[in-house]
Amino acid sequence: MKYTRSFNLLMTSLINNRINCDEGFSSNRASYGVVVRSSNGQIIDGVAHVNKCYFFLTVAIWKACQLATGSNFKHAIIESNCKLDVSFSSSQDAPPWQISINLSFAFALRSCNRVAHWIAQQTLMDKLPCNWIVDPPHYFVSFSRTDMQS
Repeated sequence: MKYTRSFNLLMTSLINNRINCDEGFSSNRASYGVVVRSSNGQIIDGVAHVNKCYFFLTVAIWKACQLATGSNFKHAIIESNCKLDVSFSSSQDAPPWQISINLSFAFALRSCNRVAHWIAQQTLMDKLPCNWIVDPPHYFVSFSRTDMQS
């Protein structure tokens, strides 16, 4: 089992923080990637994980909720390209994460979720740089800008 966590010490309480989630699969492994960005697209935090588990997008959404509540945001949007998980996550009458934060869940097309997809795929291939939050690759920054405009 491999677990990658990167921190950027810059934490904000801006409205409309976006948290994107995605998963990656191979024949015997699964991974997820979660990236937290401010309303202007700045990468704030993220997490990635790989294991032999096949329900990782649900785990990624749960991890996104943890990142949002731990980041002292007043509002955040968690986006995923899996309609079923988004529907399930937003269907509870009183989800526990709404106690301290106003979270909303949104379906995002894969083309609008390229950052989280890239993180999940790089994690699956054991190629995610350990400093991907504080020193993101240039193409990662490009993906992030495109996602934020979508």
